[in-house]
Amino acid sequence: MEAATYTLLRDAHRIDLEKGLENQDLEDLDIPLIEYVDGLDLPPVSRQFLLAWAWNMLGQPADQSSALWALQLVAAHHYSILGVLFSLDEVFANGSADLVDAMSHDIPEIRMQSVVTGIDQSGDAVHVTLKSGDAFQARSVVIATPMNTWRRILFTPALPENRRSVIEEGHGGRGLKILIHVRGAEAGIECVGDGIFPTLYDYCEVSESERLLVAFTDSGSFDPTDLSAVKDAVHYYLPEVEVLGIDYHDWIKDPLFEGPWVSPRVRQFSRVHKELGEPAGRVYFVGSDVSLGFPGYIEGALETADSAVNAILRS
Repeated sequence: MEAATYTLLRDAHRIDLEKGLENQDLEDLDIPLIEYVDGLDLPPVSRQFLLAWAWNMLGQPADQSSALWALQLVAAHHYSILGVLFSLDEVFANGSADLVDAMSHDIPEIRMQSVVTGIDQSGDAVHVTLKSGDAFQARSVVIATPMNTWRRILFTPALPENRRSVIEEGHGGRGLKILIHVRGAEAGIECVGDGIFPTLYDYCEVSESERLLVAFTDSGSFDPTDLSAVKDAVHYYLPEVEVLGIDYHDWIKDPLFEGPWVSPRVRQFSRVHKELGEPAGRVYFVGSDVSLGFPGYIEGALETADSAVNAILRS
């Protein structure tokens, strides 16, 4: 185990978070995660633990997810394997809606149900066209939608080919996150293993005897609307727990997302990574999908948005 930990940290330290994965000769690490894990020669229990947590963080099967992206996450957590695990234990006291409400107070106009289909910056202004046919113009435009939706927008002029190829493919994340309301679970419980849920752990308290657990699994092979299947998956680890209900969102089927948290396919981000978040003329790309320091986290969305705003104000 010590040798495997050394290898993980050694390879993670090859990553400079500011340079982008495509600029550091890291192609040898951009291989299927299962190949990388097999090379660590771990004992069975440790191997299963690593693969289960990889599902939690990468949201792809180990033969399809990128070892380089797993190492990027280690690097992004101050080059700490434990940092990856412990970064998931903080939640908003009243939910993330508080953050959304606070930000909305600074926005003079919000248009709901307005899907952007075209962005044209070939003239003096940037013209934005909606699916409804309505159009707007501005000096600069910030795109804060998830990466997998960009392929639905017609950019004029077209984005650079290198960037466009990855955008058209889309990242490969297909993880499913389920909140499970239970009675009888211990505070702080954490289950990792070979069940339908690779990881299942405590999220927060509901009442003295009830808690919310969070589970991660494959959206392509599990039906979260099947409460009986959810109960079976929970009882695989916690047979005495009573399952009261669930909540989830299907990010892949949501046309405004088309995928969960960002998880590149093998050999995507060693081709183009930092460039995905760089401006294309007067169009700026922000969001946790393109964050170098906080990929997949709210902090990444805020960080990239702040950089874009500063760049626009300086222009």
